[in-house]
Amino acid sequence: MTRRGYDVALTLSRTPKVDLLCSAPEGKQFRVQVKGMRNRNGPWIQPHFFNAPADPQLFLITVNVPSGDKEPFEFFIMTHRDAKAAWRKRKRPIRQGFEGFNYKEIEDYKDKWQKLPNV
Repeated sequence: MTRRGYDVALTLSRTPKVDLLCSAPEGKQFRVQVKGMRNRNGPWIQPHFFNAPADPQLFLITVNVPSGDKEPFEFFIMTHRDAKAAWRKRKRPIRQGFEGFNYKEIEDYKDKWQKLPNV
């Protein structure tokens, strides 16, 4: 995110829905929940993220961390509203206490950096 011109601070696990506090250079502030996945297995997200009212300053960034050194990282950027809508459309069972997506459900959001406030 800093390479894209954003100021970023970590929340140090004190906020359940937010991992990063960010601001664009013009001062627009927003928050990000970050989730990682391996081998295109979907990220698990606690249900409070989806059950909360849609927050226009909250975003979900999922990072596919490849197992090999030669494979690139993949980034999937969703607004909170996008994430809530995709979660409602899922067709697979919920694992009690941890919901989330599979790769197919988020692939349309790959490299959608424009969803974040402008740099």
